[in-house]
Amino acid sequence: MRGLRGAQCSTPQHRGLERPGEFKERQELQSRPSRIRHKVIVLSGKGGVSKSTIAVNLAMGLTQLGKSIGLLDVDIHGPSVPTMLGLEGETIQGFEGGMLPVDLAAMKIMSLGFLLQNRDDAVILRGSMKAGVIKQFLTTPQKVAAVDVRKSITFCRKLQVPVIGVVENMSDLPAQSAVRSLKFCLRAGGKRMAEGMRVQFLGSIPLDPKIAEACDAGQAFVDHYAATPTAQVMQNIIQPIAALDETKVDKKATQKTRQEDNCMRIAIPLADGKLAMHFGHCERFALIDVDQAQKKILTREDVAAPPHEPGLLPRWLAERGANTIISGGMGQRARGLFEERGILVLVGAPPDMPENLVGHYLAGTLQVGQNICDH
Repeated sequence: MRGLRGAQCSTPQHRGLERPGEFKERQELQSRPSRIRHKVIVLSGKGGVSKSTIAVNLAMGLTQLGKSIGLLDVDIHGPSVPTMLGLEGETIQGFEGGMLPVDLAAMKIMSLGFLLQNRDDAVILRGSMKAGVIKQFLTTPQKVAAVDVRKSITFCRKLQVPVIGVVENMSDLPAQSAVRSLKFCLRAGGKRMAEGMRVQFLGSIPLDPKIAEACDAGQAFVDHYAATPTAQVMQNIIQPIAALDETKVDKKATQKTRQEDNCMRIAIPLADGKLAMHFGHCERFALIDVDQAQKKILTREDVAAPPHEPGLLPRWLAERGANTIISGGMGQRARGLFEERGILVLVGAPPDMPENLVGHYLAGTLQVGQNICDH
């Protein structure tokens, strides 16, 4: 995820029934992160895809490039960062204004794992308690399946959080592996997904047993196995993130990237030039690109609908970059298939011209009624 600029936050205003102490805490939560030049989130929308491993190696790789790094481990239920960095047994110190992180070279690390007395202890927290733990970490003065990734990208776009790119993990065996017959996911699947969602593909990390060995030994793979081809893949992934440094970023390229991140592609099924009321039986689709920030239509492309085959449209529209659909009616099963691909579906729209529908959607005045095709 692209680093967010570290401009100072504007002074927040009191909210409704907010007490003075709550207002002061919110001021601190907004002011401290705002002093961090770039904030990068490793996100997948799915567990068990080695987010912590990638975060640790990304952080270590950036420190090797001379960056000052803070690593915040918000894995509440199974914090593993201390183990991966050989910091088991280390503790964080509290003081009146928050907590002091653990130091490792040029890196400051904060993790719930430092608060556990036993590495096998389970952490069971309710939602509000999780938020409280994370808030305490941020008061510190100094830490994937393709479907889920699509959802995460859509989630970021709705929050207007720019995306650096996609990393495909455990994609294949390393080049030097003696095992040749074992096959994993389809090759280039992550790249195709990234292209379909119009985000940069950063690279594919192979399923290298040495990564697990490094984690178990408390060593950052990118550091202790720096000469291996897999470590070089990681270094290549790190380079675009390291280039976020303001002294190196091309301002025109940055502006172009921001414009792309603000773009949304809305798909509208057509019949006789207007919205088709039955989604799966339309003649054509209007694919309309809009700038969310400026709330204006950029381009429109009309394409013939593909053959009517069960389950085809979600993949077909995702490959064409659609992330929102305005429809008259759509069955529940079809809606579920689109949502699995991170595509927002609006049903019950009136049979109007595509530009009118999109204009109302951007203005927040789109009137939707009953889903006329709920099967």
